[in-house]
Amino acid sequence: MIITSLVLATLAQIPDTKPDYTVPIGTSSELHHTIIDISKALAGKDYSTARKLSGLLPKSTLTYRLNTEKLDVNQKAEFEAAISSAAETWQKLSLRQLKVQAVTTKNADVTFSFEPVLAKLPNEDMVAGATWFLATEPSQPFVEAVIGLKRGAKLQPVLGRDVYNEALFTFGRYYGLGPDPIYGTAMGRYDGPMASPSEVTSQETTAIRRILTLSDLIRQAVEKKGTIPVSEPSVTIEKDSLSFEPVLQGDKGRSQMVITNKGNAPLDLFVRGDCGCISGIVESPLAPGKSTLLTGVFDTSELVGDVHHNLILMTNDPDLTTKVIPVSISVSPRSEVVFPESNTIYMDGSDKTFTFYINSVEKNIFKILNVVAVGADLSATYEPFDGETSNYLTPGRSQHVRGYKVTVDSSKYNAGALFGRMSAVLYMKTDNPKLNIMRVNLYLQKGIVSLPETVFFGTPKGRTESNFVLTRPGRPFAIKKISSDSKYLSFEVVRNDRLSGSEYFIKVIYDGNAPLHKIKSEIVIETDDPKQGTIRVPVQTSGV
Repeated sequence: MIITSLVLATLAQIPDTKPDYTVPIGTSSELHHTIIDISKALAGKDYSTARKLSGLLPKSTLTYRLNTEKLDVNQKAEFEAAISSAAETWQKLSLRQLKVQAVTTKNADVTFSFEPVLAKLPNEDMVAGATWFLATEPSQPFVEAVIGLKRGAKLQPVLGRDVYNEALFTFGRYYGLGPDPIYGTAMGRYDGPMASPSEVTSQETTAIRRILTLSDLIRQAVEKKGTIPVSEPSVTIEKDSLSFEPVLQGDKGRSQMVITNKGNAPLDLFVRGDCGCISGIVESPLAPGKSTLLTGVFDTSELVGDVHHNLILMTNDPDLTTKVIPVSISVSPRSEVVFPESNTIYMDGSDKTFTFYINSVEKNIFKILNVVAVGADLSATYEPFDGETSNYLTPGRSQHVRGYKVTVDSSKYNAGALFGRMSAVLYMKTDNPKLNIMRVNLYLQKGIVSLPETVFFGTPKGRTESNFVLTRPGRPFAIKKISSDSKYLSFEVVRNDRLSGSEYFIKVIYDGNAPLHKIKSEIVIETDDPKQGTIRVPVQTSGV
C-alpha cells in the first residue's frame, strides 16, 4: 500500500505533456492553411483527404534535382557548387538534423531550372530574379524554383552568389518558411543582383525545427485517425503606421498601437526593426479575444531630421504572417556641423588644412574628448569657438556658431596624380551621454569628378535615359561644350544654382536606334578649368 501510494504521488507530479500543435512564427501561409485543412478533414473523419494532404508536410530529409540544359559548361559547374553549398549551410546550421541530398531522378522534392530572363515584376522597373511553384498534390515536386539568367533593372548576368541565395530561400520554402521582408536573411531575398551571401538566422532554424516536430505530430494523428485542434489565430492591427512625437537627438521616441487576436487559438507575435535604431515590444502569446499594446522605441542617438523606417511584425496568423509597419519621427539635432565652403577637402592645392565648425543647439555646450579619422590618413585639432562664420548651404549670409572650430590636416594623405574622389569619416567622442559619438562625413577630392564614373544603360529596348553628376563642391566651373562620338546620344545639362555652379546634372538620352541597341562611346565635356579642360565619361550598354 505504501509503494502504491508513492507511485500514485509520483505520477501526480508528472506534468501534462499534451502535444503542442501551435503553428510557429515564420511558417508560410501555404503550409499553415494545409495544416488547417488537415485538422478540418480529421474533425470531419475524412481520413482519405487528411492522408493526402499530410503528404504535403515537410520532412527532415529532402532531395533536389538541377536541370542544367540551359546552362553553359562554366555556369553548370558554378551553379551546381552554389546550390550544393546552400544545402550544406542548412545542414550545418541545423546541427545535421536536416539532410539535403542531390539526385538525378525526376521525383525530387525540390527542382531547380533556369530561363534566359523572367517576366517583369508588377509595378517595378526590373525583372524577377526567380519564381517558385509550390505543390498542390503530393505527386508534384514540393517546390519548383525557376531562376533567371539575367536579373535586375539592367539585366545583369546571374552570379553564383545569387544562385546560392535563391537556393537557400528555396530549401527554406520546402521546410515551410515564408518570405522575410528584411534582405540578407535566408528568407529575405532580392530580385536584383545580390551584394553578399544571405545568412541563415537562429530564428529560421528554430522555426524549421518546430515545423518538422509539428509535421511529425500531424502525420501520427492522421495514421491513428485522431484529431488535432484547428489553429486559426487572427491578428487585427489598430493602424497601418506609427508616428512618433518630435524629440531632441539622443532622447528615446515611443509610440503605441493596439493588437487584437480575433481568432480561436493563441496568437504568437514577434516584432523587430529594419535597423538598429528602431525596436518593438509586444506581449506574446496573445490569448483569443484579448488585446495588447505594441510599443515602438526609437533610439535617436545617431539620427537627425525626418527619419523613416519600418517595424516588422511577424505572427502565426495564416493570413497575415508578416506585416511591415512604417514608422516616422522628427529629430532635432543637439549639434550642427557647419561647413564654410563644403564638406570636401581639395587635394590639388597647396593648402593642406580644412576647417569646419560644430554648433551646439543646447544651452550647455558638450565637450569633445577626442577625434578619430577613418578612411584616410587625416588628423584633426579642435578649439572652443563663439563667433560668426559662413555656411555654404546659405551663401551670402553669416551664421553664429557657439561650440567648436575643427581643423583637419590632410598633409599626410597622398592623393596621387589622378583626379578622383573618396570618402572619410571623423568620429568625435563627447562627454554628453545622449551624443556619445558624433559622425562627420567628409570627402577628399582632386579636380572635377563624374558621379558615377561610367554611364551604363544596361540592355535598352528603345529610347532610354540615364544621368550623372559633374561636381567640384564649393569651387565653381563652367561647362563650355558636351558631345559624343555616337550619333545616338544627346544631352541635357542643368546647372545647380544653389551650389553656385559647382555642380551640374547631365541627362544622357539614347534615341533607341543603335543596331542591336549596343553602344560603346565616350561623353566629352569641355570646361573652363585650365587643368581639366576636357573630361571624358565612358558610356555603354550590356554585351559590348
